Amino acid sequence: MNTVGTQVRLAIVEDHALMLDALVAALEDDPDIEVVSRAGTVGEFRSTMNEVAADVVLTDLALPDGSGIAVAALANEHLGVPVVLMTGQGDTDGITAAIDGGCAGFVSKAAGIGSLSTAISAVAAGATVFPADALRKAIRRSTPLTVDPLTDRESAVLRCLARGMSAAEIADHLVLSIHTVRNHIRAVLAKLQARSQLEAVVIGVRSGLVEIV
Repeated sequence: MNTVGTQVRLAIVEDHALMLDALVAALEDDPDIEVVSRAGTVGEFRSTMNEVAADVVLTDLALPDGSGIAVAALANEHLGVPVVLMTGQGDTDGITAAIDGGCAGFVSKAAGIGSLSTAISAVAAGATVFPADALRKAIRRSTPLTVDPLTDRESAVLRCLARGMSAAEIADHLVLSIHTVRNHIRAVLAKLQARSQLEAVVIGVRSGLVEIV
């Protein structure tokens, strides 16, 4: 996770050269973001991902040799860093892919660069980022779930996650230590059998444990 007060080191995976150049130029105007790696395919990302220590990976969904979900799997399993999925597809389809792929956030290409910068910084701080309307649509297509019950404190943490709060923000809100909050988040993910905080929120909504506001 990125340390507060330092630049977010960002790796970008985007196959369209003009789009990639535009993203790099726009994001590097943000003093809080440093683009440390760029790739155009899943294969290129795989071969270079260990060369640069990135805090966050931003990837397009559609790539020539696979998809952003493959990039997310590599980033999650081998680097242990969060992924923001970016796509021009419909919000519902894109956010479903982001959830299924264990991404920490989703941003539509129709969003402005400011929204993208905000999402990258939030994900680096440990928050999840998703458009609430699109998430509601994706959840409505899903079958309700039955899960293990959460403690009162775990339920409170899950509600905070559903509001897009980072671990630090949850700690302030619930007057807990950051270590305790992270332990609660891990417990929530384990009980809900979720691979990411975003997936935990979705499972929580589907099981009636939390609502998206």
